[in-house]
Amino acid sequence: MTSYVQGLLTSGKLNGQYGADLISDLEGANGYLNSGDPNSAIFELKHFIFQTKFDINNGVLSSTNGQILIDAANDIMNSLSSQVR
Repeated sequence: MTSYVQGLLTSGKLNGQYGADLISDLEGANGYLNSGDPNSAIFELKHFIFQTKFDINNGVLSSTNGQILIDAANDIMNSLSSQVR
């Protein structure tokens, strides 16, 4: 997903600061996954989805590109939910 966000930045389909915020959330989630903390990774992904929806609602990100990111984050969270008890 990070490479997709970076592609949106490079193509000018996403403003730099908004993209940096999304990438920061993804990097945070990845860090928690690498440390074996799926609960915190899910929290970061929920924030990522919130931020993506905010970007869509404010015209910073198209609904098509935003929905791709939201769907991917939801897929990851669904796979992590089996690890969380």
